[in-house]
Amino acid sequence: MQNLYSKILNESLVVDEEFKNISEKQLSKYRLNFKVPTFHPRSSEIKKYSLLISNLSKNIFDESQLIFVDKGLAKTFVKDLLPQKNTFFEKAKERTFKELTWLNNFIEKKQLKEREKKEIVGIGGGLTLNVAAYVAELLNLPLLQIPTTVIGMADGSGGKVRLNLIDQQKFFKHYYKSFYEPNKIIIDPRFLDSLSNEQISIGLGEIVKHGIYQSQGLLDFILSANFKPYTEKESLLKAILWTAALKAVCLGVDIEENANGSRNILRGGHEISDRIEEDSHFKIPHGFAVAMGIYREMELAKHDSLPLFIEFCNRFNIPKTTDEFFAQKKKR
Repeated sequence: MQNLYSKILNESLVVDEEFKNISEKQLSKYRLNFKVPTFHPRSSEIKKYSLLISNLSKNIFDESQLIFVDKGLAKTFVKDLLPQKNTFFEKAKERTFKELTWLNNFIEKKQLKEREKKEIVGIGGGLTLNVAAYVAELLNLPLLQIPTTVIGMADGSGGKVRLNLIDQQKFFKHYYKSFYEPNKIIIDPRFLDSLSNEQISIGLGEIVKHGIYQSQGLLDFILSANFKPYTEKESLLKAILWTAALKAVCLGVDIEENANGSRNILRGGHEISDRIEEDSHFKIPHGFAVAMGIYREMELAKHDSLPLFIEFCNRFNIPKTTDEFFAQKKKR
């Protein structure tokens, strides 16, 4: 039997060829389909779901939805599209909103189980999307995900539901683990204009992961002069969708994340990054922690692409160690 990892790499070449010369028009109409595995809880309800590019409008939302929005988006265009009833703007924080005890108390305090509802909507980064998925799972309702960050867009598929736990000052990354696929994922490229350079850099940690462990084509692109994520959002969108398509290959070949398959890619840097986030009490953003984890893994393995990874991190102000992170933070 062919090694799963080799199969993933071979199928990834098709994605690389597609994205090398993809046009702006093709990007604006891009769509990915994901199958729901038969062993996942939602497989009896939905067989597949789509990730698609679309501009949001008022007709997508109504007052019978429970809508969770990153509070950082309160001054963006999306606020004018949302109903006042059942819309919750909350700060996207690992220590509160994504913390299991805090979130359960929030659900009880807001009486979310008693409200009229037909669908759960998450609008924000991966943190907010996880919260929305948890509530949808709890209430057994359809789920619409609208990622607004680089990580959320590039890495939001797969149906994972993950929440943290803080217990007597002990920090547990992703203590709660489950699966609940969305019915649909909508990417509105206008959200990319609302991101700071730092927020973009944080998200690049997950993108470079796929470049290092899965796709030389993607790595070449994000290291090229054509990749200008801060100033040319089309190039950022291209990298995001390229990454999402590569992740779709991983999930299509090996949804179970076997050690000889997609785990090599999807969990790249993550065993170390989880500990980094816990040790920092969630002060280090996930994307930066992933980059630190990748750096350490590559150092230990004496990986041939380590110089390229260092070049990438230096170019986009991505810290490779915790010391670098806190030194950068002190300068700001």
